[in-house]
Amino acid sequence: MRRMNEPSKDRIEKAVKDAEFAFWAVIAEEFPEIKKGEVSPWEAMLFDGELQDAVRRWYNDNKDDEPEHL
Repeated sequence: MRRMNEPSKDRIEKAVKDAEFAFWAVIAEEFPEIKKGEVSPWEAMLFDGELQDAVRRWYNDNKDDEPEHL
């Protein structure tokens, strides 16, 4: 369930999709000896879910809804 101040599911999914694409591009660049880009569909789904959860946690930990403490 989405919290009131949490970004929409679509926004999170787009951010994760874009970030995951960039992540795999860097991995492929760092390992040029690997010629395939195969990833298990199950592992990809789990990875995507973990990333979405991490984005939600990061967002909620860093949103500006409370005054800063000195």
